[in-house]
Amino acid sequence: MRRRGLDVLLVQPVLSRNPYNQSLQPPLGLVYLATIATMQGHRTQIADFNLKRERPENIIYYLQEQSADVVGVSSYTSSWDDTLRIARLCKHWDSELPVVVGGPHVTMCSSGSATMDERQLLGDWREAVDVLVCGEGEEVFTEILTSYATGRSPSGIPGTIAHTDDGTVFGEQRALIADLDRIPFPDYRLLRCSGTYDDLIVITSRGCPSLCSFCASRVVWGKQYRERSAESVLEEIAFHLRRTMRGLGRDRILFADDSFLVNAERVAAICRGLASIRGGLRWQCSTRAQDAQDTALLKLMKDCGCTSVFMGIESASGRILDFLQKGTTSDMIVRAVRNIQGAGMRVIGSVMIGLAEESESDVEETLRLLGELQLDHVSCSFVTPLPGTRLYRQYVGKGGGGGKIGNSRDFDFSVPGKYSSTRQKQLHEWQRLATSLTGETAMNG
Repeated sequence: MRRRGLDVLLVQPVLSRNPYNQSLQPPLGLVYLATIATMQGHRTQIADFNLKRERPENIIYYLQEQSADVVGVSSYTSSWDDTLRIARLCKHWDSELPVVVGGPHVTMCSSGSATMDERQLLGDWREAVDVLVCGEGEEVFTEILTSYATGRSPSGIPGTIAHTDDGTVFGEQRALIADLDRIPFPDYRLLRCSGTYDDLIVITSRGCPSLCSFCASRVVWGKQYRERSAESVLEEIAFHLRRTMRGLGRDRILFADDSFLVNAERVAAICRGLASIRGGLRWQCSTRAQDAQDTALLKLMKDCGCTSVFMGIESASGRILDFLQKGTTSDMIVRAVRNIQGAGMRVIGSVMIGLAEESESDVEETLRLLGELQLDHVSCSFVTPLPGTRLYRQYVGKGGGGGKIGNSRDFDFSVPGKYSSTRQKQLHEWQRLATSLTGETAMNG
């Protein structure tokens, strides 16, 4: 059958209803999919509900504005209810409209190692979703669109779970994309309001070599840490400079890897390439404490435009760090922060509170460390056991900060679990203290 170009609508639900979370980052995963779909000859539109904090019901406006042959919706655990609501509204609009859902939540709840409890977190998806995409979406979504464009069913495609008239069809598990360099660069021009986002995001690797019990990175991206070459990263930045950044007057990039500094030699090569860009670029990245011990590399980063580094500290208590399997110590954290500060870069740190195993003295130890470090900014989240993580399997059914999940908002990092009102009040006070312990506070105190 002859292939035809499709009208594809890609939707990003609101990630968090927390009014204090004002960060606005572009939906990079959907930009990748839109780029590839456009290269296939399809017409794409991205509807990012985060721009105006739109309710799921607003999907009707987008369907009225532009016809759609396929709707793709991204899924995050904290907004899964909204994802399903959007899917149902699409089916109410047109029962024959194919709806495809992928993203972290689907991947975490459908992996080969997912428990029955985790699979149940997908809820009644078959009521409104035709295909679930499990894992990386670039290759899978291409094949799904090709199937619809040629009048074939996408059921059975590796990396999918499809709902059909004959039942649920599970495609084979799909291998990870081994060569990340061959994925096309995301074209931010496909976003309607690309200039309104806080940063232009570049991801140079997938996964993380750490084994933290609370982190879903290895569930979402697979257990194998994979990197792009320095050459590919620099080519992408040049691509964005030509296509997007100069026209928007932007000179800042956020490297959104889980840990950008894992491979020091690769980072140094990227830095040398950035140094050659006319006019220079400012950039930010994230690191593990164990990767921020090379002072020469940190100085090179500073000289090549790096302005700030994010680091997940989580706790100062050795007992809690061991429980979380962080692979760090408070001494290592202090050295890493001092190294980054010594190189002349800002340090943004995050901690988490609310573990059932955490005592008041553990929290006080963390607060003392934050007071000592004098970071430029501190974020403090409440423990949130995500599906597929060891922490989730330790906590579900035990009431230890997670308990049985009744609503996807229970997975919002800004909500302190199902605690008593007294416990919640205490957690919020610790959060207030933690976020106040910055260098700026010390200078103004």
